[in-house]
Amino acid sequence: MMTQSINTASERAFFIEEGLREIFGNASKTLSANEANSSLPQLLAQESSIYTHGIMETKGLLIRAGRAAVQKWLTRNSSAMGWEEINFRLLPPAVRTKQALSSFLTWLKREYHLEVQLEALTHCWKIEVRFLEKSASDLACQFVLGMFQELVSWSGGGNFFPARETVCQSEGADCCVFEVDRQPAN
Repeated sequence: MMTQSINTASERAFFIEEGLREIFGNASKTLSANEANSSLPQLLAQESSIYTHGIMETKGLLIRAGRAAVQKWLTRNSSAMGWEEINFRLLPPAVRTKQALSSFLTWLKREYHLEVQLEALTHCWKIEVRFLEKSASDLACQFVLGMFQELVSWSGGGNFFPARETVCQSEGADCCVFEVDRQPAN
């Protein structure tokens, strides 16, 4: 399976900006070159206008923005990742999903210098990520949760897979822990 490295910071951050713009429209600001060089949580912290919606609404919108961002990322990267090849598409859903998650996490680790770990549990995909700055809120996590949920949905045949964050660095934990159910919602 081939992976691709994006050379410029603005190209690397395109999918984050596009996901935010799709959900928040023109209220989402364009990232400057300096912001595009920032880490993933720093990019999301720049979206101060979203607080006008309320905290629960903001979290829901950020999950949706993360899902939209992965769709933008897939448009540019799925072919380079080998995910449009027949051999990948015909894998059993659980194998295809694990391969997609592993490759995407490797890409995030390389492009954003995140510490990530994937574990396939009986009932869910458990993803550990270390990425938050000490002053960051859990809002960045909602965006990341949406990204993982959409990737599992895409690789799982378009079904909706419930997802949640069970542990958060913003609350003092060593890492954020995300779980995405292995069985789709009925």
